[in-house]
Amino acid sequence: LKLHGKEVNGKAKAGTNKATFMELVDQSAYALSDAAVSALRDKGVKLVGWRGFVPFAHAGSNVTLSQGGAVATTSGGNVAAADESLSAGVHCWEVEVAEDDAWVGVCKADVRPESGTKDLFTQRGKAWVMRTYGGELYPGRKDAAGEVPVGARLGCKLDLGAGTLTFYLNGVKHGPGWTGIVGPVKRCVEFGERQGDSVTLVRTAPAFRD
Repeated sequence: LKLHGKEVNGKAKAGTNKATFMELVDQSAYALSDAAVSALRDKGVKLVGWRGFVPFAHAGSNVTLSQGGAVATTSGGNVAAADESLSAGVHCWEVEVAEDDAWVGVCKADVRPESGTKDLFTQRGKAWVMRTYGGELYPGRKDAAGEVPVGARLGCKLDLGAGTLTFYLNGVKHGPGWTGIVGPVKRCVEFGERQGDSVTLVRTAPAFRD
């Protein structure tokens, strides 16, 4: 099987024909549109880590969601989060940064942005995020990887089997990331107090390189 002219090596499921079932062990090497993902699934290809576009579904009163939950924009603070609770497996996504001060990653599944949640990035055991301003991990303000500039993509690869959250800047690994994460968690972003800051969830499968 070839994607974008590249040969994709897969692993046959026991008892099935390799031509009809292949597992793409590292789908993150390929940037795939939703249409391409659908076509591959029709052929029995399993894409590890990419399960389609997952929008933000909940937000605090200072955060506006638009474009079907793809865009979160703040008038000053608060959190936006997806609805999907993640307890197992590998999950990959990216956001485009419109301004350079947001905290992107995951939070515990019981966090309710509508309640006016703030300063989530300071609460150990509640969130595991990277601040775009300097690439530091929060809570703790540690392991600064460098700024995620305006217009860049910040990617997340959550592996709940390993308990890790790895970050990528424009597809390249950015800092050491988090370890010790236990689900259930959900995708989230938190904003500072500056008005107009926003992030946009990317609708296509990411291309990550370690």
